[in-house]
Amino acid sequence: MTPLAVWDAKDRLPPTRVEAKAAWLRKHGIDPDILYRVEFYQPPGEAPFARLFAYHLNGEGRRHLDRPGGEPVVEEPRDVLISELPRWTGD
Repeated sequence: MTPLAVWDAKDRLPPTRVEAKAAWLRKHGIDPDILYRVEFYQPPGEAPFARLFAYHLNGEGRRHLDRPGGEPVVEEPRDVLISELPRWTGD
């Protein structure tokens, strides 16, 4: 299934748009500083949802690598119904 829209940490956005998206995520208790991607889906006949991709935090609350010089450790993606998220008022 192809996402309808994607917010990716690699996207180059003006600071005001990044701040608006971060504030929107925080309203729902989602820490935007650990997210690296959000995908939005609308399956036929089902409720729309967002798939959240986040970095794993170690015991000190920091992102970490799987080994020195390796890849960041990530959590399993989690799906959240759009109806459970605050209304987006940005672009």
